[in-house]
Amino acid sequence: MTSRTSRATRVPGARHWPLAALLLASVLWGGAITGTKYSLRAFDPVTLLSVELAAATAALWAVLLTGRYNQRRSVDPGGQ
Repeated sequence: MTSRTSRATRVPGARHWPLAALLLASVLWGGAITGTKYSLRAFDPVTLLSVELAAATAALWAVLLTGRYNQRRSVDPGGQ
């Protein structure tokens, strides 16, 4: 029986995944703020919000329909 830490250390580059995820999140966050700044010059705030919510809804539905979301794993605190 292997623990999670020993399994993660065998994967090449596994130590760098959290740092890469943090870097990607900060780039996306900064890009969203910059994009909003320039988009507000051309669109009304309510229109921009509607487009953002529609895009988020489409992305979440895509994740649900492709089967990448496992409800049992997300709800079960035991982590079976």
